Amino acid sequence: MGVFGSILSSLEKNKKVIAVPRLHKYGEHVNDHQKEIIETFNKKGYIIGINEVKELGYALKKVKDFKPQKYVSDNSKLLNIVDEYISKYIEV
Repeated sequence: MGVFGSILSSLEKNKKVIAVPRLHKYGEHVNDHQKEIIETFNKKGYIIGINEVKELGYALKKVKDFKPQKYVSDNSKLLNIVDEYISKYIEV
């Protein structure tokens, strides 16, 4: 399961999520699509997204009082997130 599936699965179970993307600059992934997915979910208030593992202490302090926005499984929301990513990074 990828980052997208892992986040969705956790949100559907009403779990608090701290997510850190695997990054291309460290040779962890072929591109930085995980960073964009995590930033989108973070901005919407579904998760606590951080960019680097060194920010984990901050996220662990924040998670105690974090009240995530309720994620309701809705294909239109999912399609909008995917569409935003495709529009931004992939030439059609």
